[in-house]
Amino acid sequence: MSSPDTIKTACEALLHDDRLFITMLRAKDGIETLKQFLSVDYPATQIVPHINAVICQRLIRLLCTECKEAYEPDPKVLQQLRLNPEQVKQLYRKRTPLPPNEEAKRGVCHKCHGVGYFGRTALFEFLLVSDTVKTLLLSKADNAAIRQQFNQEGQPTFLHEGIRLLLKGETAVDELSRILKM
Repeated sequence: MSSPDTIKTACEALLHDDRLFITMLRAKDGIETLKQFLSVDYPATQIVPHINAVICQRLIRLLCTECKEAYEPDPKVLQQLRLNPEQVKQLYRKRTPLPPNEEAKRGVCHKCHGVGYFGRTALFEFLLVSDTVKTLLLSKADNAAIRQQFNQEGQPTFLHEGIRLLLKGETAVDELSRILKM
């Protein structure tokens, strides 16, 4: 759904046909998706009651299992990610390069060919749109207020899912930052 006219046509179809409607929009996250869908010249009061959920997906690279290395993370980085430095003693990153002569001795990883990543997985954000969120949308609340409500409801965001992968050692802080543009 790349144009306001297409969204408007979809909204009209929603009102006159009691069926499941699934569509795709390009957006940064679930909240931006909702705002973009509601930005068309169509009464939000007629659209919002029909919105039940938003699913977003991003692909994130996985660290190479053969050459990833553990390290003690900077407490400031953990604080930014809202992680307790007392509980997180190590994270993983791609292999740190050595001086050229030592790097030649070590050799290139046979699995990732020195890239540091091998494979990808999806991060998902599945947001159920509660009555409280619908009220916020209708009152044209800002993204921060809507995000706060989703957090209060315990709904996982891209950041929550990314942190889960970080703690499992499957991806790196740099990769998560690249994906989420943090």
